[in-house]
Amino acid sequence: MESQKINPSNTNVQRIEIKSLEQMESFLENLKATASDSLSAALSAQLQVIRYVSSAQLVGATFDTLFQNLKKAKEYATTPKERDAIMERGSLMIQNYVFFMRARLVYAIEDNKEEGRKLFEEAGKQLSKNVVEIVAMYATGGASLSVTVSKNLFQNAEQYLSLVNKFLNWWNKEQINAEKQQEFYKSIELLISKLNKRKDIIGQSNLIAGLVENYAEDLTGFATAEYYAVYVDVFNKKEKILKQFWTAPLGVLSISIVFLCIRWFWHLMQDVGAGMMSWFSDDVEKITRDGWVATHFMWTSGYIVIAVLIVFIIFLVRRRNFKTVEKAYVERYNEVRDYYRSIAESFEE
Repeated sequence: MESQKINPSNTNVQRIEIKSLEQMESFLENLKATASDSLSAALSAQLQVIRYVSSAQLVGATFDTLFQNLKKAKEYATTPKERDAIMERGSLMIQNYVFFMRARLVYAIEDNKEEGRKLFEEAGKQLSKNVVEIVAMYATGGASLSVTVSKNLFQNAEQYLSLVNKFLNWWNKEQINAEKQQEFYKSIELLISKLNKRKDIIGQSNLIAGLVENYAEDLTGFATAEYYAVYVDVFNKKEKILKQFWTAPLGVLSISIVFLCIRWFWHLMQDVGAGMMSWFSDDVEKITRDGWVATHFMWTSGYIVIAVLIVFIIFLVRRRNFKTVEKAYVERYNEVRDYYRSIAESFEE
């Protein structure tokens, strides 16, 4: 990753190289003391992103603090140009925040450490650039600073990403992964909700519009997961009953053949018994069973028809239920998707 650097034209400058997140945080804290009210609030917002990178915790209050600082920075801006710059920096901070969140999710959930490292380094590159550009705003105000962020600062991703991953246990990793993924989408959902409510802080931003659009489908799937689970369950039941259109008749036929064999064996035993008795008496009555096989299969055919009718009735009920559930799922999915798309469109410049 390339070093990020700002060099004002003034040759008598104070040169600072940042080699750690702790150093970056300390530097920005010190810079706040002599910065304007607007820039100080912007620095506070940037510090929120840095503190998230250093911690495995993410709470909704963090977003509120970030927005509050950006609001102050915008209100304290003395010129339209400064206000626009603050709003642009705010959009980049939010994007950077989400980038770090995504890097942690990929590293911990998808068990793809290499991809997680790459995302983390890319997020680190964005963060370094944001910090340098905020310092450039400070330098524009009359200060003489030259800031360089070490290119190795975010190459050791494990020391930050492992804050999440170290809690994963092999015996319940799947459950923890699901929980972490839910936390991620809940955080994105919360962030977009706050962005929508506090649109006046960020203003029109294609960056935020693209961010919302990129997560619209994933968040829609997350928000409609219960509807989808019911939809899949009802669909599977409908498909299962379709198979019974041939399994039910085969079942009845199989039972019929078993009873046919049992009855045939019973008749055989009766005939053997009658034959033995005829040795001792001439009065043994002859047993007649003309047409019993045809009668047996006639009843079997009737039972098969009844079984098919029962299956057909169940199928009609389940198909109607499926269409009801499918309609509810599609309507809810479209409703949520349109909600996020409308938010994305509202931010477009």
